[in-house]
Amino acid sequence: MRKLEVDFEALAMALEDGSREFLDYYFDTHTGDVIDMPMDLVEELERPGTTETEDLDAWDEELLAAAQSIMAESGPGEPGRYVWVPPRESYEAYDTMVRFAESVAGDELQRLLAVALNGRGAFRRFKDVLYDYPDERERWFEMNDAELRKYATDWLGTLGIDARPRPRPQRDR
Repeated sequence: MRKLEVDFEALAMALEDGSREFLDYYFDTHTGDVIDMPMDLVEELERPGTTETEDLDAWDEELLAAAQSIMAESGPGEPGRYVWVPPRESYEAYDTMVRFAESVAGDELQRLLAVALNGRGAFRRFKDVLYDYPDERERWFEMNDAELRKYATDWLGTLGIDARPRPRPQRDR
């Protein structure tokens, strides 16, 4: 296993974005970064004969270069430098919410969460219920973050990466 410092915060956001409506995500196995790739840019590059870049801003040109590298190194066979980040399945996130609901101490909150988790819209209702319980809400965020970190670490392990959190820069106070 190769050791690599990883931006777990960005990876968690990518794993939680199940819609993939506007962005897709790729993990850079050399730097530990997650690249947010606009879907329309990828679609543009997939069209034959697309090479026009004169109308792009500097950051668009940088993103275009990353997109071209990703597309050149992604595909069937052995994974290259960039690996597509699969979204965490919604049932896995739901299971985390169920485990959390079962762990709360108060009967009233347990009942409210059980009702919230029933049927369509459970994710929104669950978060709405916790809004009125700030201590439990904070505990939820901690539990969900820990679950996402484990999920990310396990996924990276399948890529042969022994992930370590990237140190956050110190801010002046």
